Amino acid sequence: MTKYALVDRVLAVLTLLVGAFAGFMGFTFIVGSGKGAAGALFGLAACGLGASIIAGVLLAARAPRAAAGLVIAGTLSMAVLTYWMWPVSVPLALVVITGAALRSRAASRVALSATAASA
Repeated sequence: MTKYALVDRVLAVLTLLVGAFAGFMGFTFIVGSGKGAAGALFGLAACGLGASIIAGVLLAARAPRAAAGLVIAGTLSMAVLTYWMWPVSVPLALVVITGAALRSRAASRVALSATAASA
């Protein structure tokens, strides 16, 4: 257990919630927006970005850099797509991105130290 295990778990749960919110928002746009093809395309994009955020969290233990890339790409894209929520989405995106980058960095250090110890 690392010193920041609780913070890491809280950030992982926050990231999962952001991904679930994006997916749910996209689903509601697909099903009931009444905006035709534009609403459906926005909904598909939001569902895909939510799935990439969730996949990044689930992939974090195996490939931390790829996971951080998925989380960062999905979170930034959702922040850009939801421009009407920028006062909320941009600070939340910054927290999620910082958490993903720090988790990736810590996992890379652990992998490097394990490799050095076995050599």
